[in-house]
Amino acid sequence: SEEKGLVVEQLEYTAEVYQGKPVRIFAILGYPKGGKNLPAVYWSQGGMYGADNYWPLTFAAKGYMCINVTLPHDIYNSFVRFTTERAEDGNMTHLATAQMRGITLLAQRPEVDADRIGVGGTSYGGFFSTLIAGADSRVKAGMSFFTSGEHMLGTGYQQFLQLRTTDEVGIWMGNIDPAWRLKRRAVPFLWAVASNDHWHHMPAAIKTYQDSIGEKRLAIAPNWYHAFPANVDQELIDWFDIYLMKTRKPYNKPSTLEVKNVDGNLTASWSWTGDNPAKKA
Repeated sequence: SEEKGLVVEQLEYTAEVYQGKPVRIFAILGYPKGGKNLPAVYWSQGGMYGADNYWPLTFAAKGYMCINVTLPHDIYNSFVRFTTERAEDGNMTHLATAQMRGITLLAQRPEVDADRIGVGGTSYGGFFSTLIAGADSRVKAGMSFFTSGEHMLGTGYQQFLQLRTTDEVGIWMGNIDPAWRLKRRAVPFLWAVASNDHWHHMPAAIKTYQDSIGEKRLAIAPNWYHAFPANVDQELIDWFDIYLMKTRKPYNKPSTLEVKNVDGNLTASWSWTGDNPAKKA
């Protein structure tokens, strides 16, 4: 279909052959009509919900091709304990693989510049965007609404909370936890977190950010739960314009906060680098 110069396609692809049967993935693709040499975004849905038009059209309107898929929870038993005794056959492993096959589909589209692919997502989708950014060398930038890695520092995910021993936690942390590959692979990444989010805890997000070796930012919405004000949403959506579209300057980078006792009062100060004018700080 076509809507205001934006094309929406519905299609299927095969993720893998699992237990002797092909796993078919339903996908929605959005892009500007007649687009060529487009940057592209793989979008991972919040809650691992089914695909819809919202994010494909959001990014298509900005000049990207975007894909969004429906994951097969009945096949992979998505919401139970991660099987650490067979990490390569765990639910999160298969779910990540199925989504990386979506990146393969993007890379093969004639409208796409395969050297300009990013990955983003919200909540569960942010788990996978963080994981895939570290695991897939085709990804050149990533961003995440709400989530991160380092789940042993605080998470609401049942796949982790149902682990039974510290050994199983260790296997999670060295296999499927989203943070550990970004300690080894430098990829630009923006995490945004809500300070009071009970699904994705602040210590885990901060540790993920600190240990990542690529260009990085962490945006924190004080006193918010599992949502953001509109300007933080926009900050995430525009992140790819820096590294894939190359139409924006890099976001300013704040210094470490410095706290001093000035005349008996605690005073916090910081500086920043970057070429974007600051309206307030």
